[in-house]
Amino acid sequence: MGCAASNPATHDTEGRGRPQRPQVQAGDEAAALAHGLNRYVEIEALLELLAEEDIVLVWASSLMRLAKSGGRFLRRQDLPAGAAVDQASLKRLAGEVKAWSKVLAANKDKPHLQYAMRFPPFVIVSYAWLDKEHPDADGRQLCEVLAPALHFYMAERARLIHEHDNYCSYAGDTMIAPTGADFAVFVDYSSLWQKERTDDQSLSFSRGLQRMDLLYAHQQTAIFRMTKLLEGYDGVLPYDSRGWPFFETAVSQLIKPAHLCLDLGSPAAVQVFARFKELPALAEHATPELDPEVERKLAARGDYGHAFTPGAFKSFKGARDPPLSPDEFASRAAAKTVTNGKDKATLVELQAKVTSAVLGNVLELNYLDLGWKAAEMAVLAGALPMCAKLRSLDLRKNPLGEGLALLGPELGKLPKLM
Repeated sequence: MGCAASNPATHDTEGRGRPQRPQVQAGDEAAALAHGLNRYVEIEALLELLAEEDIVLVWASSLMRLAKSGGRFLRRQDLPAGAAVDQASLKRLAGEVKAWSKVLAANKDKPHLQYAMRFPPFVIVSYAWLDKEHPDADGRQLCEVLAPALHFYMAERARLIHEHDNYCSYAGDTMIAPTGADFAVFVDYSSLWQKERTDDQSLSFSRGLQRMDLLYAHQQTAIFRMTKLLEGYDGVLPYDSRGWPFFETAVSQLIKPAHLCLDLGSPAAVQVFARFKELPALAEHATPELDPEVERKLAARGDYGHAFTPGAFKSFKGARDPPLSPDEFASRAAAKTVTNGKDKATLVELQAKVTSAVLGNVLELNYLDLGWKAAEMAVLAGALPMCAKLRSLDLRKNPLGEGLALLGPELGKLPKLM
């Protein structure tokens, strides 16, 4: 598309604004914490948030059409008709998640099901803004990174529909497949009202910003972390140096399965994108279903088999780190850069709020085969005291080594751990 690299200023350029101080809910603290965990687990909580329409999700196909035309991210105000996912379609997509959750609940003894990637229809994008006025002024982040990733993901969803599903027998011989290959995407610039805002839009923006943590931390959403700084942006702060992406990463890795934490910046991922840079022609539509012929062509490009034969998907895996205690998060956040210095205190407070709600009530933590060693075990040991209700901790196939000794004292303090 002939996009030239711009030269944004050498500082953190995130323009997301500062959320107001979170309000402490009244009532019994234990009940409030339990409600907090359900908020990050149940798909209904996500629907309730989106029903308020302070945040909208955008069809992946709309972003791909935009990239195919050489465009860049649009403000929410400028989205074309039909680009935002409507409430009826959100409910249909949520139904897909509910159906698969029932399969998992009924087959907890089948690891190949529990660790299978189903390419859920809610994708949350975490990325670095390149300029205060626009996160991607020349469109390169959209065209070179996100759009190929969406193309890949859509192809795998189409494959589940048209070509391959090893799991239908576990659902009473009923195919548990997406209702359509298209899916819903959160990109803050297009999902929240941007400047210049009306008074009502400003209020809506503030409300959405305060509750945005649910999107990243929810157990049923997939997160796309755009961690690679493209060539030509000399002097721009990379993803890992920024405060907001650090927060988004930290809360997304609390209870989200490892296969839903995707790193789009690994060398292997970049190689996969080269195969998906040529985007398909996608017509506008109002439901998750695409044209059947388009979906079949997309399906032919997917190659995910199951948890043990992941195909190209393996290039995105392995991006999950141990949960950070609030103290560990605060310590690491001190080295991150934010536009407004006061944002650091806000990020620390938000992370503590989410982490307390989630880890304080979590019953099971699954960290199977993540390659964690002693350093990761030390971080996990710092977070375990928050897991008072924890009953099961799966650390199999990790080279624990000396890390086991670090965990031992903390494991002994968890009364319900089996």
